[in-house]
Amino acid sequence: MRRALVVILFVSAPLYGVPTDARLRVPKGLTFLRYCASVFGEAPYAVPLEDPRLAPLLAYYRHVDAADLESILPLFSTDSVYDRNLAQHVGIDSIREFFVERLDRLSGKHKLRSASIKGNQFFFFGTFKGKNHGTPVRADFLDYWVLDRDGKVYYRQSWISEGI
Repeated sequence: MRRALVVILFVSAPLYGVPTDARLRVPKGLTFLRYCASVFGEAPYAVPLEDPRLAPLLAYYRHVDAADLESILPLFSTDSVYDRNLAQHVGIDSIREFFVERLDRLSGKHKLRSASIKGNQFFFFGTFKGKNHGTPVRADFLDYWVLDRDGKVYYRQSWISEGI
C-alpha cells in the first residue's frame, strides 16, 4: 500500500485575518521543512534577511535567544494564537505561560537560513542549537507568522523537526 504524507500549511490567509488552510503534499524523499523551504524560498517571495520588513520578527529571535520575556511579549497582540507542533496557545496569557516554561529549560541560538514575505505573512526557515535541561539539542524549524494592522503577531505556527 502506498502512503502519502499530508500536512496542513497555512498559505492563503486573507489580509489581516485568520489563516485558511491549503494542503501540501510532500514529495517522497524530502522532509517537510526542506519542502517548505524549497516552495517558499523562491522569487517573488524570498527576501534577504536584511530586508527591513523583517526587523520586528528578527528582534523576536534575538529576544528568545537572550531569554528576554519582557521584550518578547509586546510583539504579540493580546488575542494572538500560537500553534506549535500539536499544541495551541490562545491569547497573550497562554503565550506567556508557554514562554515562561520554555525559557526556563531551553537555551541556545536561532540561525535563520531564509525568509519569505507574502503580504502580512512571513516565513522563516532555520536551525536552533542549544540545550534542553542541559542536554545538547539541534532542530530545524519553519516559522509562519501573520501580523495584524498594528504590526503585532496575530498568528504564528511553528514546525520543528525535534520536540524542543
